[in-house]
This record gives sequence, structure tokens and C-alpha cells, in this order.
Amino acid sequence: MGSFRAHLRAGVGAHLALVSGAVLLTVPHGPVEAVVAAVVGAPVTVAGAVVPDVDHPNSRPYRVARVWVPRLTAGAVGFAAAASRESVVGLFRRGPVPDPAPFWAGVAVTAATAAVFVATVRAVPLVRPTHRGITHHPAFGVALSLALTALTLTLLRAAGAARLRLVSLVAGLCFLCGFASHLFVDDIWRVPSR
Repeated sequence: MGSFRAHLRAGVGAHLALVSGAVLLTVPHGPVEAVVAAVVGAPVTVAGAVVPDVDHPNSRPYRVARVWVPRLTAGAVGFAAAASRESVVGLFRRGPVPDPAPFWAGVAVTAATAAVFVATVRAVPLVRPTHRGITHHPAFGVALSLALTALTLTLLRAAGAARLRLVSLVAGLCFLCGFASHLFVDDIWRVPSR
């Protein structure tokens, strides 16, 4: 099993190899966005190199997940509820709630956000898989890479960016490249020797 630093180094090395390949393959006749996305994708590759260790209770990725997953989940719920505040207020206006309905809707949204935070804080340690289980499987890396590609595509489409398919594909490939480097460092995949 590689250390956190070994995985970081492998992720950086994998990213440099990916960028070199992107430069050699796309510069003569391809879009510049592919090279730019590959160069800017360094944090994505490094994240892919350390994410599989989220299943170890003493790893840095797990400690970060324990802190940030509940905050991000509760924030997403609060943001979604606030974005649809007219619907939430409408529910309270139809029910037997005293006026002002917007106040009670805000109380309900705050309570729901807090409940999601507490539930997620308690759930993260319970759903952590065993070490070197599913999170160290190549199919898991491919699934996360596809999910990241879809998320990037959605965000870029919402932002109105150009070449969004190409850039989101490069982001997914960066993550997959980092994930593969993690498996190589952990000797799950071996480089054939002659």
C-alpha cells in the first residue's frame, strides 16, 4: 500500500504523462481546448490518485470526507430549498400554519438542512466500505470518471461554455488517469516486466 505522498507523486507523474500525450496528439491538428483542459486538469488527476483511499479510516481523503461531505450535502439541500422557496412557502400557505407563512417555511428549510447535516455526519462512518474493497476496483474508477464527466458537462452547459463535450471528457480522463496511478502504486495493477 502506498503512502499519501506516494499517491500524490504518482498522480502528478500520471498527469504529466497525460499532458505530454495530449500535447503530442492534439497540437498539430486538434483543438487547443483539449490541451488547456489537460493542463488545467492537474487537480482532477491528483484527486483521482487519492480518492480510492477514502475507504481507510486514518487516511487524509477519509478525514476530509468526514468533514466536507456533510457540509456539502446540507448546503446542497439548503440551496435547493432556497432556490424553490416559492414552492415551500406555497406549501405552508395551504396548511394550518399561522402567518407569516414565509417565516415558518424558512424555519422548516433550516430544520431540514440541519437534519440532513446531522444524518450525514452519522452516516459517513457507517457507509465507509472496507479498505481495498470497492473503491480500489477499476469499475469504481470508471464509474466515478463517467459521473465526473457528466457533472462537468452539466456545469459547463449551464455556464454556456464552448467545446463542453471535449473539456468534460478531458476532465473525466484526468480523473481516470489519476485513479489508475493509485492502483499501480498499490500493486493492484502491475506494470508487466520483461
